[in-house]
Amino acid sequence: MKSILLLSALVTLGTATHSGFLQYQSSSSPKSIRGDWPPIKKVPDSFRIDIASFTYNNITQELESYKNTTSYQYVDSVGNREMTVSSSIVDGIGQTELGFYFDLTTGIVTYKIPAIGFCNYVPMNVTLNLFDLIKAVNDPEAGFATYDGLVQLPYAQHEMHQFTLTLNTSQGVK
Repeated sequence: MKSILLLSALVTLGTATHSGFLQYQSSSSPKSIRGDWPPIKKVPDSFRIDIASFTYNNITQELESYKNTTSYQYVDSVGNREMTVSSSIVDGIGQTELGFYFDLTTGIVTYKIPAIGFCNYVPMNVTLNLFDLIKAVNDPEAGFATYDGLVQLPYAQHEMHQFTLTLNTSQGVK
């Protein structure tokens, strides 16, 4: 069960930090240090993101699917909630759907694994206001994200913008 929760946390955190919001990558060294932001598209208040998870194989120097993991995520800043549905290969079960519903007002996450009839609620130990968070993502002065410069990743055909993300919550820095 711990591996399933870890997978859900990785999918959710990975989505929040590098999907449709900003082109964020956590590896490689930036060419320039802490500069002005490049032009970015405004992040909408509510949206859907489709996700495929990959790992980089240093030997073949190619991206490879991570346990055939795909997800879609709905973000609703008006309702202050988020839902992620992932499908992945889980040891001992096989290809399995995992569902996660985050109520960011109460700080409760509900997760469900239909294949084994499992559903549970757990506290996230953090509450967030998605509307304010999305507003901060769009504002370079908000301090949510710092632009690190352009990086060239081994699997990319072009340079990518790298950002450092810091989430200040009432429970501390995340």
